[in-house]
Amino acid sequence: MHNFKEWSIVFVCVLICGTLIYSAFHPSEPDHVAVDHQKNIAVLLRSSTDDYWSYVRKGADNAALEYDVTLQLHFPEDDGDIEGQIRIARAILASNPDAIIIGANSDKEFAAVLEEANRRRIPVIAVDSKLTSGVTTTYIGSDNEAYGQEAMKEMAKLLNYKGNLLVVDYMHAGINGEAREKGVYEELKNYNEIEVVSTVVCSKDVDKCKQAVIKNIKEYKVDGILALMTTSSISSALALKDLNASSDIKMVGFDSSIQLLELLQEGQMESLFVQNAFSLGYLSVQYAVQAANGQNISTTYLRDMTIVNKDNMFWLKNQKLLYPVVQ
Repeated sequence: MHNFKEWSIVFVCVLICGTLIYSAFHPSEPDHVAVDHQKNIAVLLRSSTDDYWSYVRKGADNAALEYDVTLQLHFPEDDGDIEGQIRIARAILASNPDAIIIGANSDKEFAAVLEEANRRRIPVIAVDSKLTSGVTTTYIGSDNEAYGQEAMKEMAKLLNYKGNLLVVDYMHAGINGEAREKGVYEELKNYNEIEVVSTVVCSKDVDKCKQAVIKNIKEYKVDGILALMTTSSISSALALKDLNASSDIKMVGFDSSIQLLELLQEGQMESLFVQNAFSLGYLSVQYAVQAANGQNISTTYLRDMTIVNKDNMFWLKNQKLLYPVVQ
């Protein structure tokens, strides 16, 4: 009888110790947040036709199916229509969604919208462009200033650290364009023998932008072109193609589109800085759902850009990045 009691005590102690050890190595999951209705997520993007934003939309649509949420998709008339974006944002607030995803073209103009969303406790997910004029739940995108610096480093290597540089920007570049340009000029301080001889600011008219780039190439001795957005990258590459100058002038661009990838394959530029637009759209919905459910999420999810060139564009991982139709 004594032995039975002793063994019972030992068994209980072992059981308790085992439970404690298991708990230490397998911490419990956070409490599940009850969902009493299908979530309604409003999505405001910059464009409905641009290849890049089409991929963002596809990612968002895929996430919406997986998480069983309703998406309200909204777009201004064009990516430079800031007033249109604000007007749509106010209408979105009036519909009282569970969360809002914003791919903004400008920052300070959204201050009142962000203030109202915060007052109503509606989570706001900033995608692609970081908003600092008010409270957002999280930002999903790249550090554009850092990648402006990386692009300048890439160009410096291509120029063997000396030469004349033409910077080509886009008039509706918005938050990202400003950050990339800031990064470029910050990094440029490290190269005493590289000089920016001119800057072109493109409209959305690709042909007019191309002609402006050609004019600058003829007016200045240009050794390299650094194009900071999709439109400026396409226009610059077409200018080099028209002049048959791609072997003499090095070019680095940003973003991706079917036309840009064709020009890259033709050798009209050396490299493109590309981010996974599909992933941005997918993650924005994923985190919007989590925020709407009351879960704590990080304030920033930085996504890497990939340097794609003619040699590596057909690598499997880069094909998935450049043509993210099926993930």
